[in-house]
Amino acid sequence: MEFVSRWQEDKRVAAFVTDNAANQKKAFRATEGSGWTWFGCACHNLNLVVKNALDVRTAQDHDLKRLAIQIATAKSLVSLVRRKGLDYQLNKTLKQECETRWNFLLAMIRPVIESLGEMRVH
Repeated sequence: MEFVSRWQEDKRVAAFVTDNAANQKKAFRATEGSGWTWFGCACHNLNLVVKNALDVRTAQDHDLKRLAIQIATAKSLVSLVRRKGLDYQLNKTLKQECETRWNFLLAMIRPVIESLGEMRVH
């Protein structure tokens, strides 16, 4: 943390913003009284709220539960198509969700919706 001390001396660091991981909280708790300020990321918190709201196991609202089921179905469909090696036959590349990337759920669902016609079984 020497580089941080130098930044603080130069008045370049006003606050640190990280996710709310236990190791981050612990690291900044250890610096209490040093003049460093730590904040949990509001966007990360919002992402966790949305993730929890769209979890099939925890969704409380009927419409949210239906949406959560559709999302889970889309994830399963992407996994199946990729596992079977069928994605190369589609015009759009299907993407598996990556929880650590912002907005990736939308990036996963769009090509699924656009490829539904190609994936229909006759």
